[in-house]
Amino acid sequence: MSEYNQSRRQITMCKQADVTIIQPVKN
Repeated sequence: MSEYNQSRRQITMCKQADVTIIQPVKN
């Protein structure tokens, strides 16, 4: 379960990073 939670946390951080990177480019 801890590995599963770690992978989900990594995915969430990746999604947040994508949003942070994509938004300034669009604007």
